[in-house]
Amino acid sequence: PEAVARLKGDRSYVAAFKKTFNEEVTAKGIAKALSSFQRARLNGSSRVDAYESGQALALNAQEALGRALFHGKARCAGCHLGPNYTDEGFHNTGFLCTTDFGLEEATGRSADRRLFKTPTLRAVGQTSPYMHDGSVDTLEAVVELYNAGGPHPANRDTEMRPLGLTAEEKAALVQFLKAL
Repeated sequence: PEAVARLKGDRSYVAAFKKTFNEEVTAKGIAKALSSFQRARLNGSSRVDAYESGQALALNAQEALGRALFHGKARCAGCHLGPNYTDEGFHNTGFLCTTDFGLEEATGRSADRRLFKTPTLRAVGQTSPYMHDGSVDTLEAVVELYNAGGPHPANRDTEMRPLGLTAEEKAALVQFLKAL
């Protein structure tokens, strides 16, 4: 309530909210603005970028294995692709949230239930907690959830299925993600 009151007291924020979200300043609008900022955070000078630019020693052996898994067995690059590591699409990964129905809240279409925008993975090692609702504290826990294939099949993307990663592979994938 204090944040809403402060922003409502500044005409520039009131105008920006109206222009951006076509609504007044609300707690939900502030959450949308903050999450948009988080998703827009870019970092183009990581060790992964150096590796992709031909500097073979920019990643250690474990991170290089994680990169191979990311683009292969772990199937991360199906949604997290390109220089921003996102397809900018909306997906249902099978993780339930009881307080947020995802894109359905904006479209009103039940087919959009629990579809959430694929976030960038840039600097992901610095942006915990994870998942759209902040329910997962560590990258290790995120990788474990994806390795299990997403617990709830209703409307889940077909690419979401158990990965069968070993403990060594999960650790390597986490190290690659931290190098982003």
